[in-house]
Amino acid sequence: RLLFVKGTTGDHAATLGKHDWALFITTTDTTMEASRMVEIYALRWDIEVYFKESKRHLGLLKEQTSSFSSHIASIHLAAICFCMLVFAKQAGSGLHVSAVRDKLIEGLTNLSFAKQLWLLFRALVHEGLSGIERQLGCTVEQIMEAIETYINQFFCTSSAIRSSYLAALSFG
Repeated sequence: RLLFVKGTTGDHAATLGKHDWALFITTTDTTMEASRMVEIYALRWDIEVYFKESKRHLGLLKEQTSSFSSHIASIHLAAICFCMLVFAKQAGSGLHVSAVRDKLIEGLTNLSFAKQLWLLFRALVHEGLSGIERQLGCTVEQIMEAIETYINQFFCTSSAIRSSYLAALSFG
């Protein structure tokens, strides 16, 4: 079934162009009402937004490989991420899906930045300790191992707190 729809701009134009008309086609149900065809077409916009957001924010098709199986995996992983965001939204957080996503990204970015800072501070501490190694009575590696253990505990605690916060946010 074919459905031709004349746009509203065509009423005032001297000559009608190709953008003044829309054509809708259905091959699955030739008895479908014209209004139902337009309703189904309107769902297309949500699909377009989903793919745009998935490519921009959920890593859809950003893998280093271009094999068929990596594309299939990417599509499924992006869909799983989207479903998790929708679930977090529906679980009572009161936020839009994009707001939930932004909070997660912000937390991960902050944690990543903190780890990068630690690598810089670690190099500075190591250099400083190398100068006073004899005075401390132990090797720089032993001191760095103790500091490293403490910092790792800090990051684990920070991650646990962040996870608890997100769980509370997700489940109300």
